[in-house]
Amino acid sequence: MSLEEGDPTGDKKVVQPGGGKKRVTRTLSDRSVSGFFWAFSGAGVQSVLKMLVLAILARLLTPHDFGVVGAAAVVISFLNTTTQLGVGPAIVQRADLEDVHIRTGQTLSLAMGFVTGAIFYFAAPLIESLYRIDGLAGVVRTLAFVFPLKGMAVVAEGLLQRNMRFRAMAMVSTVSYVLGYAPVAIGLAMLGYGPQALAFGVLAQAALTRVSYRFLIRQPFSLAINMVALRQLLSYGGGHTLAKLGNFTALNADYFIVGRWLGAEALGLYARAYQLIMQPTNLFGTVVDSVLFPAMSSVQDDKLRLARVYERLTAAVVLVTLPLSMVMIVLADDIILTVLGGQWGGVVLPFQILISMLAFRTAYKLSDTLSRSLGTVYRRAWRQWVYAGAVLGGAMIGQAWGVSGVAVGVGAAILLNYLLMYQLCYVLIDLSPLTTLRTLFRYSLIGMGWSGVALAGKLALLEAGAPKPVILIVVGTVLALVALGAFRYIPSLFGEEGRWLKDTFMTKMQQKLRRPAKQ
Repeated sequence: MSLEEGDPTGDKKVVQPGGGKKRVTRTLSDRSVSGFFWAFSGAGVQSVLKMLVLAILARLLTPHDFGVVGAAAVVISFLNTTTQLGVGPAIVQRADLEDVHIRTGQTLSLAMGFVTGAIFYFAAPLIESLYRIDGLAGVVRTLAFVFPLKGMAVVAEGLLQRNMRFRAMAMVSTVSYVLGYAPVAIGLAMLGYGPQALAFGVLAQAALTRVSYRFLIRQPFSLAINMVALRQLLSYGGGHTLAKLGNFTALNADYFIVGRWLGAEALGLYARAYQLIMQPTNLFGTVVDSVLFPAMSSVQDDKLRLARVYERLTAAVVLVTLPLSMVMIVLADDIILTVLGGQWGGVVLPFQILISMLAFRTAYKLSDTLSRSLGTVYRRAWRQWVYAGAVLGGAMIGQAWGVSGVAVGVGAAILLNYLLMYQLCYVLIDLSPLTTLRTLFRYSLIGMGWSGVALAGKLALLEAGAPKPVILIVVGTVLALVALGAFRYIPSLFGEEGRWLKDTFMTKMQQKLRRPAKQ
């Protein structure tokens, strides 16, 4: 694929001498597509596993139990955002990374991990009194041990991502969930540990993940502080942390408001709705971000190439998420009651409201990735704080109408955030808003057609007396087959990006399946 066709990493293959033989290294383009394949595969498998585990835990635990852990997770996310100081992303983005940066980063992240864990542990009673949720302190103290575990492997994770070893990272993520979180959380839930079951599950997964990262990178764990390297890391990491703190506030202000004013049970319902919409977001947006950040950082001076890939990938994300969100609105009650069970009926309406913003919630991550790869972390930061203010204001106003009112306020803030980050990218690489509007219009029409088919199938099956799991399986299977058939035989229906996805990614995936690439 040529540069004009939107290849973000269209570099030439390099032939290097090695022991008398010529060795052809893989191009950055090959490595990026390989990274997409493995990252999507890992995230897809884990998304299915998470849904299965969630379905089991939702029947063993109550909304109140999930609400207690959700409250603790807010504080954990805050401290994790502020204490790592952007060391990992700075390792990925830095063009001239040296050993002194690695040693300094390891020392800083390890020290901050232990300090933060200790603060979190001893502040547990204060956190419980702030939320006014009984039993929260014990969960907080269990989760405090996550911080030193993360601190040990922040640099290792950054190096794996920088070297684009996404197959290894995908395997670690899946295995740590299967052997760590799932058996511990389910086992302890069956024994009656309540919210502590979820907390110990998180701790087990974190331990397996961090140990595996350290093993994979094989980087000597030496500790030292070099003041020049420290300033260089913190120059980027400080802006990254400021933006992450704004993003954290945006992602968790609604959780705090729901938990503080509506209670643990309401927070459990709201958190499940948000977690369900985050499954496709993580599958598409987060995976694309993890691969594109190192790829875009490596070609950050080529603005034309970045503009082409941004527009192409935005269209590809909207191609998937906009029709998907419309179908999920139609099937919301079937999804919720099948996956979570009858006691979670209160999740349906907030889920429908939040899933309507899925395309914008996912596509904004491309803007976020681009801005970080270009080093514009401070211009990104103030936009994240505006987003945080919008979430806080929308949730505060919406809580008067319960969980669904909060979802409306947060949905409006998500749309605002997408527009703010798109405007930043427009300034950085000269995008075409008209192209973006045409893309949104095209897939809105396709989404309405898909959701119409879903509604007709659902009504027909309801008339026949089919239960909700059957409706979900039958309608989902029919839509998947129709979509795959259209993608295979009439890719022009999906525009230029449809043909690009078919010609590029499907070919690469088939090659990977036939002959797994070595890393």
